[in-house]
Amino acid sequence: MSVLIGVPNTGSFPWQFVGSALSLQKPENTEWQFIARALVYVAREQIAQYAIDKNFDYVFFLDSDMVIAPDTLLKLFEHDKDIVSGIAFKRSPPYQPCFYEKCNLNNNVPQLEFFTDWESDAILEAEGVGMACVLIKTDVFKNISKPWFAPEFNIGEDLSFCLKAREAGYKIHVDTSINAGHVGNYVITEQTYKNYHKNAEPSMPVNSHEWWENEFKDNWVNKGINGIEQTRYFMKLLIKNLQKLEVGLNGTILDYGCALGQGVDELLKAFPTCHVEGYDYAQTAIKQACELFPHYSFWGKLPNGFYDTVISSNVLEHYVDPITEIREQMRLAKKYYIAMTPYNQTPNSLHPATITEKTFPVEIDDFKLKNKILISPDIDISSDAFNLCPTDQILVVYEK
Repeated sequence: MSVLIGVPNTGSFPWQFVGSALSLQKPENTEWQFIARALVYVAREQIAQYAIDKNFDYVFFLDSDMVIAPDTLLKLFEHDKDIVSGIAFKRSPPYQPCFYEKCNLNNNVPQLEFFTDWESDAILEAEGVGMACVLIKTDVFKNISKPWFAPEFNIGEDLSFCLKAREAGYKIHVDTSINAGHVGNYVITEQTYKNYHKNAEPSMPVNSHEWWENEFKDNWVNKGINGIEQTRYFMKLLIKNLQKLEVGLNGTILDYGCALGQGVDELLKAFPTCHVEGYDYAQTAIKQACELFPHYSFWGKLPNGFYDTVISSNVLEHYVDPITEIREQMRLAKKYYIAMTPYNQTPNSLHPATITEKTFPVEIDDFKLKNKILISPDIDISSDAFNLCPTDQILVVYEK
C-alpha cells in the first residue's frame, strides 16, 4: 500500500501543522508532496497527476492549516472507502462544517446543506466534503475526466470534485471521530462549533447589522482569525497589486467597510499625499477605530461627499447581491472604484455570494472595468498569510 500526502501551501506553515505532520503515523511507502504558491485547484491537479504517474494507491490531501491526530491516516485507511474524510470547520464564526449532506448545482446555483447533527463516532455518507483532510483512492482520478478540481461557476474546487466523483458513481464518506483542527488565532474544532451554537443568540442573523455590532465588540480579535491582523494584511495585498497594475491614486480615498481602521492606516502609508477616510456602519467598529487612530477621519454613517477613489476590501462577499452593493459603494466615487474579495468561495452564511470574474460586468453605470486580476496568498506580506486568508482573491478596478 502506497500513499502520496499532498499539501497545497504558500511556503509558510503554522507551527501547529508542523507538529502534527511530524507525528503522523503512515505506511512505509509514503511520500510527501508540497505544492507552494500556486492556485489551490492547480496544486490539487498536480498532486493527483503525480500520484497517477508514480503509481501511488492513495492520495491524502492535507491542508497546511490543519492539525490532525497521529493515527488519522491509519484510521482513514481502515475504512477502505474510495473517498473518506475527517471533519473540519471554517475558521470564522459561525464555524460552519465543511462536510455536506446536500451538494448540488442547479442552473449554476449551489444547493448546499451542511450537516448540523451527527454522532461523534460514526461513518456518514455525504454529498460533498472539503479537501482539508481527505483520503482518495488514486483509481478515482483515473476514472474521472480532467480537470478534476476545476472550480465550477459558484462552487469551489473541492465540491466541484465531489460532484464529478458522484456523477462517476463514487460515494463520499465522513468519519466523525476524526476531528481536523483548523488553525486560526487558536485551533477551531468540533467543540468550537458546538460551543458557539450552544451560546448563539438566535435573534441575531449572521451579517445583520446587529450581528456585526456584536462581532466587532466581542469576536473580531478573540475568535478564530485576528480581524485586526487580517484587515491590515488584506489592504497591504490590495495596495501591492494596485502598484503592479500601475494604478496611481491621488486626491481623496474612502475605505468602505473599514472595520477598526488598519486599512486606512496602510493606505496613508502607501499614498501619503492623499486624504484617506474610513466608513463602517458598525458603530462598535468606528468607536474603536477612532480610539486606535485618533488623528484619522472615520464615519459611522455614509458620508455626504464624494471621493476620487472608493476602495472596498473583503466586503462584497457578505452580500447576497454583490452588484447592488457595488452600485451603492460606487456612487461615492468620482474616478476609481476598487474592490478586492475572496475568489470562487463556496457560499455559506457569512459569505453568501460566490464571486468570480464573471460577477463583474464590463460596465456598471458610468464606470468601465479597467483591470481584473487573481491574487494568491502572499507570504512576502505576512508569514501568516495562509492562516489570515487561505483563499485566492480577485481584485477589480473600475474607472469613470
